[in-house]
Amino acid sequence: MDSLVLELQREAYDEKTGVSALLRKAYVVAKKLKVGELETWIHDELNSYNVPYNQLPEYRIIRGEVKAWNPYNGWIPVIINADILDIISQNKISQSIPEIEQLLKTTSGSTLMMPLPHSIQEQLSELTQFDTKFALHFGKSQAEQIVHYVRNIILEWSIKLEEDGILGEGVSFSMHEKEEAQKQNYTIYNIHGNHNQIQQDTVHSQQSMMSSEMNMDAVREFVASLTEHLGQLKLDGEKRQKLDSEIMAINTQLKAGPKKNILQESFSTIRNVLEGLTGSIIASGLIYELDKIKF
Repeated sequence: MDSLVLELQREAYDEKTGVSALLRKAYVVAKKLKVGELETWIHDELNSYNVPYNQLPEYRIIRGEVKAWNPYNGWIPVIINADILDIISQNKISQSIPEIEQLLKTTSGSTLMMPLPHSIQEQLSELTQFDTKFALHFGKSQAEQIVHYVRNIILEWSIKLEEDGILGEGVSFSMHEKEEAQKQNYTIYNIHGNHNQIQQDTVHSQQSMMSSEMNMDAVREFVASLTEHLGQLKLDGEKRQKLDSEIMAINTQLKAGPKKNILQESFSTIRNVLEGLTGSIIASGLIYELDKIKF
């Protein structure tokens, strides 16, 4: 009887096999081996992500052009403040792999379109004084890269399973293989490296990305950007005071020699304030910039 893992491996490097079908087979393997993180990741890729924006995988980032629908001229470029436009032009796709694959099959041409969230649509209507629908137009190749990335993760995992002597027989695994899988602690991190680390738990879980050295240039850039956009955040007195205090604390640390734990506390407070500004394009962009800082 054939090995499920080797079958998964063969299909992973065969471009004729759709990634949706590949994910379903990988889900069976992860479920039977009780590999929790992979099981959660595969489930999200198959059914779409239902997590906050900052917890979406980094490989799902797309960049495109924000356009508005004109009933006479079709889709036209949006012309607003360049900083705001730059923030909106970069987004992450939360749609499932089956949806993305279907979109790639049925869309002619080299461009795809993603409607922007309702809150951002409203703000763009206000900024442009144009009551219409807005969407992000981006290259088809970016969606294809997401699908390829998922295929590569499955391929690398199947190879790693074989290296660890976990092959299965038919659709079953021995008790020894299941125990070995638990020892290996398979995660996206150790399968595909930390350059695209993925949050795999629920909305309430926290992802910790720590390194031995802090990226001080990224800290300075974020503080400068936050300071520049404070006036556009429409903060009440208490929230404005919190952000002013944390900016002062961070700047003091930068001059005196930064302590990681103090900076982390300041960034945590800043994040809480920004996440409370629901629907703010500027706040969403600042949160995205904050996520780039590696500690």
